[in-house]
Amino acid sequence: MLWFEYMTDKKTLSETQDEIDASAHKKADLFSRGKELYDCHVELNPDDINAQDWFFAEKIGEFGKTAYDQEALQYYREYVESKVTVDTTQDRNQSLSVPQSNKPRVRISEMVERFINENQSSAKPWKKSQLGKYKVELQYFCERMNDCYLDELLSENIRTQYVDTLHLLPLHAKQQKVLHDKKGELVPFDQMIQLTKKHKLTTLEIRTYKAKAILVKSFLKSLANDEYVDDNLVKAFTKLNKIVTPKKQRPVFTIEDLQLMFNNDEFFKGVWFKQYTFRHWGLLIALYTGARINEICQLDVDDIVKDKATGIDYINFVDEPEENKSTKTDNSYRQVPVHRTLIQLGFLNYVESQKRKKEKKLFSEVTLTGDGIWCRKLKDWFNHTYLEEIGIDKFVSKKHTSRSFHCFRSTVINFGKQNGLDRSVMEEVIGHENTLGSSVHDSYADLHNLTNRQREINKIKYDIDIDRIKKWK
Repeated sequence: MLWFEYMTDKKTLSETQDEIDASAHKKADLFSRGKELYDCHVELNPDDINAQDWFFAEKIGEFGKTAYDQEALQYYREYVESKVTVDTTQDRNQSLSVPQSNKPRVRISEMVERFINENQSSAKPWKKSQLGKYKVELQYFCERMNDCYLDELLSENIRTQYVDTLHLLPLHAKQQKVLHDKKGELVPFDQMIQLTKKHKLTTLEIRTYKAKAILVKSFLKSLANDEYVDDNLVKAFTKLNKIVTPKKQRPVFTIEDLQLMFNNDEFFKGVWFKQYTFRHWGLLIALYTGARINEICQLDVDDIVKDKATGIDYINFVDEPEENKSTKTDNSYRQVPVHRTLIQLGFLNYVESQKRKKEKKLFSEVTLTGDGIWCRKLKDWFNHTYLEEIGIDKFVSKKHTSRSFHCFRSTVINFGKQNGLDRSVMEEVIGHENTLGSSVHDSYADLHNLTNRQREINKIKYDIDIDRIKKWK
């Protein structure tokens, strides 16, 4: 209902979503075709009767759509005239981008390339994953705006041609075979939208297309800061910003889910002992610590430490940027005692075997990807292969996110809540930012000692057959 209200700002409530989508499509198509015809016509000599006759006989209606072409040309002419006659009293979303500018005329694509290059040569360039998102979204923006000159950008057209089409884009486009051409490349965005509607593919959720719009806003703000465009262009996103993004709950793994994961031949026979040890230990560490997937995969052998004072073995989740390590929050700098079940299953023996082989990483098979993460192999395998193999449906409900590796974290949190574990201790173990409701007095207190943390973490227990899981010796 929220999106419907947004799209029906000046439309009657009787209009259906299909009618709204069709209207947005028609305006975008009229603008695109009209601009093509207009650019061709203005280049002709107005005194050349033959050239004028050719234009109206051949160019208009060249695809068998004479009436449509005439409408498109008129639509774009009105747009051009509105640019010429606009004044300061008509500032509401319709002023020219750069009314007075000494800068040379440049197209969007030129500035996109400059924008990206400047970032990548800066002191803090985007990581590979973020760079990829900018490239894809700015390419889409460029296509929707017909790669026009910057001084042709209007906030109203950005809204109708770009913002109003975001909700039409498909979810997981790269995974949809119908969206690829014969060479295996993704089809152009306009065709992608048409195919999405034709094949009734799932479209982007609100939070996703709002995130995509933020990238374009960042680009436009950069242009405004350099005085290439007027800063009022971001008004195109005003109503989109007002749409409330429903917060989805993170599901937990049920006992049945955990039994499917751990009570099988892979764990009973130690299938991953010789290869893919990160699968075997990665899942178990997540189950008994609630650690994030990248925190687990980036561990070094030396991050497993025995405390001299207490003799307690703990996992040292630390942030060492120079070693290509990262944790998500300041509360992720933490020492988490090794759960007694992990010790029972031979985790410390595994650590010693890595030391004997003089391995630096706890999991030799994981590698650092170009976007600075260690968890790609484990994440892709677990989320896209293992859950399906063992029969766990990733979909829970529209109110929940999909099941994924991160659900180990919510499972540990939920266990603590349901079984009355000490809240402040569990926050230190998990690395949360006081989301469990700690008292303000906790900010003035020292961290819990290892003994307290060990006592609470060892209370975590699940109804799975631990005794049958093969032990590392």
